[in-house]
Amino acid sequence: MASKRTNIVEAIRTRFEGILSGSTYQTNLGRNVHVWRMAPIMARELPAVNVRDVTDSIVDYTQASPHKLASQHQLTVEVEILVADSTDTITTIRKCLEDVELAIQQDETWGGLALRTVELSNEILASQERDTVAGMLLLLRVDFRTEKFKAN
Repeated sequence: MASKRTNIVEAIRTRFEGILSGSTYQTNLGRNVHVWRMAPIMARELPAVNVRDVTDSIVDYTQASPHKLASQHQLTVEVEILVADSTDTITTIRKCLEDVELAIQQDETWGGLALRTVELSNEILASQERDTVAGMLLLLRVDFRTEKFKAN
């Protein structure tokens, strides 16, 4: 059985894969969604998004039942949005960000796996070794609970 952390990351991936231009979204960011992709993303693969669950902080314990404690987690998730450099690069980055935020707003609990999702920051990025790539790093916090000492 997968951990709750893994299930949350997979729910994020699945939701982002639905970002395809049409009536709701402005971009086709969902065509290239990765989780923890370490290899460089080539220009031909853009736009793309890479999701990384970087830190899981246990911030509190609550009484889940008379004899059980629950761990309160704050999972930090980096959402790296990459686009090819063009004359409208910043406009494309902003459209991708709007699409990601819209996807998150659909259900900030990721199907009931989490308590809430909070956007902490976003930062515009530029450069890649061979191909010029621009993008944005969106930092999210996903709050969830697990039984104390159970695999998160």
